[in-house]
Amino acid sequence: MERRAMKLCQKIFCLGLTVLLAACSGKPDDFSSGEELYNYHCAGCHKKNGDGKFLMRIPANKMTRMSKADVTSLIKNGHSLKPKMSSIEGISYSQARKITDHLWTLKRQD
Repeated sequence: MERRAMKLCQKIFCLGLTVLLAACSGKPDDFSSGEELYNYHCAGCHKKNGDGKFLMRIPANKMTRMSKADVTSLIKNGHSLKPKMSSIEGISYSQARKITDHLWTLKRQD
């Protein structure tokens, strides 16, 4: 009887741990803010503060003169003339718009 109780406790512990780890996975679908989405999808190339990498020809996206609509479209769909800036696979229009809104907060910080 004691052995069964121990096995049951182990199973409950493993199940609980699995649920906890799944809840903390940090997948892009779970991100609710533009900053979180930007940090996940964009900061690797454009830096967290939006400065870009001049020597690698990665533009400072916070310095863009594009409209919000054009930036959102570029994030969502990519651009054939900018092969390094391909679309972000699986991103929704709403998520692309949140990233764009976050970029505009970076622009205001300068």
